[in-house]
Amino acid sequence: MNKWNAGVPVPDEMNNHPVSQVISEDWDSGDPWGSSMSEGFAVCDFVTFHLDSPHEIPMELGYCPAGGGCPQNASEDDTIYEDLVRCFEAGDFTATDVFEYLPVLNRYLDACKVAGVDY
Repeated sequence: MNKWNAGVPVPDEMNNHPVSQVISEDWDSGDPWGSSMSEGFAVCDFVTFHLDSPHEIPMELGYCPAGGGCPQNASEDDTIYEDLVRCFEAGDFTATDVFEYLPVLNRYLDACKVAGVDY
């Protein structure tokens, strides 16, 4: 499923990425900033808590784990996190795929800022 937004086009490198394919059903085309932020938190939680590799998260994302220290404490991102775990364990993508997706997502967040749809 391709992500689409009237205001901020989603680049092919994001649409076609294996990590994006797993979580695209949670995408809200009317809110590219909110969708990207939800994805970002969930993917960063996955990298931190499931892959135990927080050093792989680009500093530009400004990610800091929730005070509870567990992704299950966040209600909105639970489904995305669980989808990531399930699909990773099924071999749908690799840890390297996840690490490569984070800068792509960060560039899209920057595009949202430029377009003025951030909040």
